[in-house]
Amino acid sequence: MLIICYDVPEEKRRVNAAIDMKLYENVMKLGFSISEAITLGLEKLLEHAREETPPTPIGCIAPEVLEAKDSLIQSLEARTNDLNERIVSLEEQLRVKDSQLEKQAVHIQTMIQQRAIEAPGAKKPWWQFW
Repeated sequence: MLIICYDVPEEKRRVNAAIDMKLYENVMKLGFSISEAITLGLEKLLEHAREETPPTPIGCIAPEVLEAKDSLIQSLEARTNDLNERIVSLEEQLRVKDSQLEKQAVHIQTMIQQRAIEAPGAKKPWWQFW
């Protein structure tokens, strides 16, 4: 096996590429070397990447897309309103339950203080029936 090394100037980089045989033959027919063809192709690629495409004016967008966008916005707004109403409803339910729980706690505390509730297992003597 014979390996040939070429001196490549520092400002250039050696590349290897496997290309389709028909593409290779067509490049050769044009009279370019592979190095020239690759360089021209890469320059063309960079030119294309540098070209900035102007933003699409709103008038060029299909009417169906605009209608779909408006419809989606309306449905999302309606869903958001429904969810906000549900949140308010759930917050009110929590306030009511908190109030009821607080009332029950106060009632139980009052009963304990009045000794209406005795410790479990404590029995009254047989002569006390009230």
